[in-house]
Amino acid sequence: MPAFHSPAFMIQHPVYTGMDYWLDLFFQMFIQTKFYTIFSFLFGLGFYIFMSRAEQKGLKINRLFTRRLTVLLLFGAAHFILLWYGDILHTYALAGFFLLLFYKRKTKTILIWAFSLLIVFHSLISVQFFIPASTIKEMQTMDQDKENSGVC
Repeated sequence: MPAFHSPAFMIQHPVYTGMDYWLDLFFQMFIQTKFYTIFSFLFGLGFYIFMSRAEQKGLKINRLFTRRLTVLLLFGAAHFILLWYGDILHTYALAGFFLLLFYKRKTKTILIWAFSLLIVFHSLISVQFFIPASTIKEMQTMDQDKENSGVC
């Protein structure tokens, strides 16, 4: 929501103090990301319903869904480029192409992939904890030098 009313995307790391800190924490924990789960669930459910109905009608489901995802990707990319940097439609389209690989797969296969992707994702996120403090300070100094010299 802050991006709708101010250029919050231009501020890399806003620092809040006092009541602003607690309001931002509340906002981040209880509002900002809660719709991701709901929209992802609805996207997956819509995918399943679309594929099932197309299959019942005897249509070419992969071709039909690929065409639908392509239109979504183009619409999302145009919206992302021309109107708002926070658009997510292109992301859903790309996820949909990935989702096609798992249609009509065994539950065991899907669970193995799900847990494998979770482990890989969290492993990549955790790598930052093994970066020495001296390296982080050196990188911060280099960033400050770039900002001070006007290089972006």
